[in-house]
Amino acid sequence: MQIFGVGFAGRHVKICYDSDDVAAFIDFLFSDLSSQLFEEYELELTFVRRSEPNTYAIFSTKGLLFEGTLGVKAAAVLYDVVIFNLLNYNNIGIALHAGAISYQGKFILLPGESGAGKSSAVAWLTAHGFSYATDELVFLHECDLSRVVSFTRPICLKHGSVEPIIAEITGHKHTILKDEWGAIVPHRLLNADYAVSSLSPGLIVFPTYKSDIPARLEKLSGAQVSTRLMACCANARNLKGHGFREIVNMARSLPAYQITYSNFNEFGKVVEDLFSTLGRK
Repeated sequence: MQIFGVGFAGRHVKICYDSDDVAAFIDFLFSDLSSQLFEEYELELTFVRRSEPNTYAIFSTKGLLFEGTLGVKAAAVLYDVVIFNLLNYNNIGIALHAGAISYQGKFILLPGESGAGKSSAVAWLTAHGFSYATDELVFLHECDLSRVVSFTRPICLKHGSVEPIIAEITGHKHTILKDEWGAIVPHRLLNADYAVSSLSPGLIVFPTYKSDIPARLEKLSGAQVSTRLMACCANARNLKGHGFREIVNMARSLPAYQITYSNFNEFGKVVEDLFSTLGRK
């Protein structure tokens, strides 16, 4: 067995694997989070190839988590268990379900619960000149809430947004993992300009996909932002006061907007309106 370590926000998960194809799959999912220098870890997983053709299994200490092919479903199971255990006892900062992109030396945070459209919004922005950080999770350490640490992974898309995003890619589409469960797109295919960084947050945007309605941009109050960020706090149960004071401070200190959209053409126009509005201030 060989070992791959996933590190995020001071915590680690250990993945033991037995074959080159499993190694390539794990690296595809976690290459930007690889951490081989760790002594303690939250969880040990075992990822092995079965004797049946194209069949693989993932085990934790509690038993079998997944059995099947190396596809989007296997990736989803692996991401879920890894993220849960990286955050399960983490009480040294705030973890938010949020995408993040960088613009002019600041992070734009795109919080949202599953299905809100944050991954597709992050993917579109990445393809249009913004630097990618994450489509899933950010962490702000309690000692420095002005710096954002990103859970950088390939962009995970649901079926409705797969084709418009893939259309933005001009080459190397063979490296996309796509099946009946969705698609996982390496972020460097959308924008090769990527560098690991921890930046200050400068803007919060809540993307909301709704079909068959006009796109609109809405400025949010601090109270509205606080409520929405609390709903996105992934480790609130570990934090004093559920992290409410820190989230309120963040909500009051950053401009925040909601973008509602039904297609990417409208989304792009609203984004232009947003930056035009910010530029006038």
